[in-house]
Formats: sequence, C-alpha cells, structure tokens
Amino acid sequence: MPAAWPPQGSLPGGQGCGKLAANGIIEGGPHVSCVQPATRKDTIAMRDEVTLRYGINPHQAPARAYCDGPLPFEALNGSPGYINLMDGLNAWQLVRELKEALGLPAATSFKHVSPAGAAVAVEMDEATRGAHFVEDLELSPVATAYARARGADRMSSFGDFAAVSDEVDESLATLIAREVSDGIIAPSYSPAALEILKAKRGGKYLVLRVNAGYNPASEMEQRTIFGVTLEQPRNTARIDAALFSNRIGSTRTCSTRPCAT
Repeated sequence: MPAAWPPQGSLPGGQGCGKLAANGIIEGGPHVSCVQPATRKDTIAMRDEVTLRYGINPHQAPARAYCDGPLPFEALNGSPGYINLMDGLNAWQLVRELKEALGLPAATSFKHVSPAGAAVAVEMDEATRGAHFVEDLELSPVATAYARARGADRMSSFGDFAAVSDEVDESLATLIAREVSDGIIAPSYSPAALEILKAKRGGKYLVLRVNAGYNPASEMEQRTIFGVTLEQPRNTARIDAALFSNRIGSTRTCSTRPCAT
C-alpha cells in the first residue's frame, strides 16, 4: 500500500496542504504554497504549487509547477527546475509501467526529456559488468536495472535524470554518487542512500520522492505552445501479453484488416 500523501512534515508544522490552505493562501517558504480559491459550498478545491529555479532557459523566470490538489512529489534535497520535472515525471511513468508489465525493478536514464536508456533488473555476466563499468561494485536488483539503463548509451546519459520503480538503496546510491547525474525520482529512499545522495554535487543533487499510487484526476492532458492549447487523452495503454497477441507475420493480420503482402 502506498504511504499516505502528502507526507507529514513536508510542509511547515508537519501539516498537509488542506490544513494550511484553510485560511486562503499560506506560503511555506520559497518552494511551497497552497491556494484554496472560492468554491461552491459542497466543493473543496486546492492548488498545490512549487516554485522552480527557472523555466526551460535561465532567463525564463519566474517559473512554477502546480496542480489541483497535492502535488504527487516532494523534493527531499535540491531545488527542481522546469526540465528536471519534465524529465522526472515522464521518467517515473516509464519505470512504473515497466515494473507493472514485467514484474522486475525498472530504471531509466533521461536526458533532455527523452530516455537515453531503460532496463529491468536482469543479472549481468562479467563481460557485461565490465562494459557497464560496474565490475567493482556489488549491485542490488534496482542498482542493476539502473546500471543497465545508463549503460545503454553512456554518452547521452552524461548529466542524466534517473528514475527507478523501487526504493533507492545504498547500492544504487553508491553507483549514482560516482556518475555525472542531475537528479533522481523514486517512491522511497533508505536512510543511508539518502545521505549519500544529499552529499552529491556539493549538496545540490535533486532528490524527488514520488507518490507511487498517484494518478491524475483528469483523463485529459494539455500543453500550450505559442498561445495554442493542445489537448488529448492521457496515454493509458497497458503493456501486457495481450499487446503481442496479434503478431504480424505469424497471424498474417493487421488489426482487423488482412496484412499487405
């Protein structure tokens, strides 16, 4: 069962967004604010917000991220930027779906809003460990998944944003500590792992904890480009065995139509 969200202590006084918003707008330092706008008596609407360092480029400030209701993540260390969240939130969806589909700890290495690599925890032989530069480490399953994901394209993974489906343990934190990486998102962290990651990049390494049970309330997603709003249903297609039941070449059908020869 996912832990209750938002975590107690994530906002000033250990209170959740709902309590802090009870009297209107209450700011919790530079990174958190809660807004309760005027609503019908039978409706409670709250907006949870985090201030970002800047937008896509340093001159695009101020910048923020917000949603109606509690945000599905919190920063345990560091301060997120716009691209950090684009990487982190997309990366988290990827590893969650991989774990659901294959039942193994999953990891991905994101760079500039695209996965440089993704993998699950399949044990590596000595040659593969050497090719991934981890022959000197004892790797846990989640660390193995990340080593494989990052090793898919180490050049593109330079300065990546990592995501894993399971708790970050000391083994994974030790591996990340010696790599060039900007941040990580995961559902939880062991105390030892968190201390290792907090020391990275002079204490500025971004560590995000995500609510593993969160799903957006709306089935629609939007993006605004040059004043034009694009809207579509969220991609909720499941990856499972049924997806591969109609294999072109073996069944000779393409969906409901005969395949071209």
